[in-house]
Amino acid sequence: MPESAGERHGVAFVPGQVAVLAVAGEAPAYFAFASAPQDAELEVLVKQRLGASNLIFDMKPGERIELLEVAGHGFVLDDQKGKDLVFVAMGTGVAPLRSALRHVLKRKEEFGQLVVLYGARHAG
Repeated sequence: MPESAGERHGVAFVPGQVAVLAVAGEAPAYFAFASAPQDAELEVLVKQRLGASNLIFDMKPGERIELLEVAGHGFVLDDQKGKDLVFVAMGTGVAPLRSALRHVLKRKEEFGQLVVLYGARHAG
């Protein structure tokens, strides 16, 4: 949770955008927002790899992460109100969609049907 946040996380972003995060001793890296903009808590998806993602994955409550910027265009969902939505992703490409899915599901009365198509390299 950002230090300046009150009841909400306080970070302005559009579903589908990513956070550029920095932790001590590692180069900044990109992480997809997992939470919807209106969620109380700010979540990012961390796939355990090398560098910053390993450090973030192993962090304990109270340890610091610096949000350097919010990047990308995101999904302009407000332009799609009243319409059916189809989200398509494969593999880790589902990460940026999670924020959009949460956003739409919290406001489902504003949209038509929602279809999510997800492809995987291997079953199971």
